[in-house]
Amino acid sequence: MKSVLTWYTSGVEGNIKKQNSMITFKNQPRLSEHGVDQKYNERRLILLSQMDQFLSTTELFKDKDVSIEFFHSGVSSLSSFIEANGVKYVLKIPLRPTMEGEVQFLKEWEAVNVPVPHVYEEGIIANFRYILMQYIDVPLLTDAINNGTAKKDFSIDMGRTLAKMYTLKAEGYGRIIKGKPEHKTFKEWILSEDLQKRFDGVRENNLLGDEHGTLTKVLDILIAYAEADKMSTYCHFDFGANNILATEPLTVIDPDPMVNNAIIDIGRSILLESSGGYTGEQLKEGYFGGKGDFDIQALQAAIILNAYWKFPYWYKKNKIKQIDHVQQYLSQTSHFLK
Repeated sequence: MKSVLTWYTSGVEGNIKKQNSMITFKNQPRLSEHGVDQKYNERRLILLSQMDQFLSTTELFKDKDVSIEFFHSGVSSLSSFIEANGVKYVLKIPLRPTMEGEVQFLKEWEAVNVPVPHVYEEGIIANFRYILMQYIDVPLLTDAINNGTAKKDFSIDMGRTLAKMYTLKAEGYGRIIKGKPEHKTFKEWILSEDLQKRFDGVRENNLLGDEHGTLTKVLDILIAYAEADKMSTYCHFDFGANNILATEPLTVIDPDPMVNNAIIDIGRSILLESSGGYTGEQLKEGYFGGKGDFDIQALQAAIILNAYWKFPYWYKKNKIKQIDHVQQYLSQTSHFLK
């Protein structure tokens, strides 16, 4: 890894410019300083070495003046702005093999009039899938929140958007592997080896306790809920302000594709809100239409399950503040599980 990093920082940007004077790299991908992300750093460097050839031979960019600027946010994808003869695009290259399905999900949502970037093409670079899509020149919702330009009830709009996304029916549960969800039933998914490892990670580091809700009860509640509501749908699985554009209505970007029961995904979005100190009440209001007849116990169980999912990774990245916020939220709302 050390030799690769040395190569990366020793002037590769200038070397690439010399290979093709029509292509300008405005910056280089940012590498994560966290050990848990080193595999993503290595994949970024592999892709960087192939980018010149891709831009020189892809039909949309061939024989044009092209500039590329890499995003400095996000870890699990290499994303960039590309401008060719005055037209802008977004190039996204997921760095996890489990992120298959993004194009399918975006097209499904676009078909029911959920605002998403239009996908122009997809293909392969250095054995990684790429997506070339529409560039939308507006800030992320999280930036609009921070600079005070977001609507006060933006969380209500987020909930309404989720409700529209969940009108679509899918088959199976879990990640998309070779074009299909990896599990046939919800129970198979929730008892899978992947989730068991996450549960173990939480236990080993004492990140959740009975005061937040017992895991056994969480699993029993969600399995029973999914048996009664067998519909699975296309879940974003990372639906927070960092993955939404501040358009009117909101534009959905960067899903972490997962086919599942909608209660799991709405629970995940509330978890993400609570990690920033929000209560999630407006998100619930937008999603459930202000009705109080939803299954609050199942929703609480879904939020706790997502805490078990996210905490091991957050802990490795020292996101202690986010973990503390969620722990406080779960302690304050633990009565919903009873």
